[in-house]
Amino acid sequence: MAPISSFTFGLLSIFVAFLVPFNFMEFKKLKKQRIIAGLTSIALFLMLLGPKFGVKTGTVTFKFDEFGAGGMFVAIIVAIFVSLVMQVFGTFSFFSEDSVIPDFVTAWFDSLLPIGLVITAGWLVVDLLHFDAYAAVEAVFRPLASGADTWWGFTLLYFYLLLVLSTRWEFPVGCWRRLPSL
Repeated sequence: MAPISSFTFGLLSIFVAFLVPFNFMEFKKLKKQRIIAGLTSIALFLMLLGPKFGVKTGTVTFKFDEFGAGGMFVAIIVAIFVSLVMQVFGTFSFFSEDSVIPDFVTAWFDSLLPIGLVITAGWLVVDLLHFDAYAAVEAVFRPLASGADTWWGFTLLYFYLLLVLSTRWEFPVGCWRRLPSL
């Protein structure tokens, strides 16, 4: 069971890093940028995990637990950032509509600027500022996780969830829909 768990739920953050920008581009009707946005998000996510490079051996080492549910929040933050950058540059083109250059070449050139911007931002954060995104997100959620591990925290957390669901509170996000009556 360990290989099945490791290569499904263990890679959940990579799936999230790809699918959030992919679906966002689809929602914004920027279909040419879907796959490029997803792959750029994966590249930035892997960069933010801070891999260790073996210069003599030519290896790259990641901590595998950062690819699972723990890295999912980092993947969501990365995916939102990449989605917003790709949306800004999604309507921009270096070429006119009646250009003789094939569509895939124009899409490739048009995506170079946002990809370069995203990867440069990641490089600045990781290499120059020495920021560990996984450790920062883990530190933010550590009080919640340690409090939820106690009996009182578990009870309080599920009481809050029961209260929210039973009173049908609306979330401030406009895309949430009310649950149908039972």
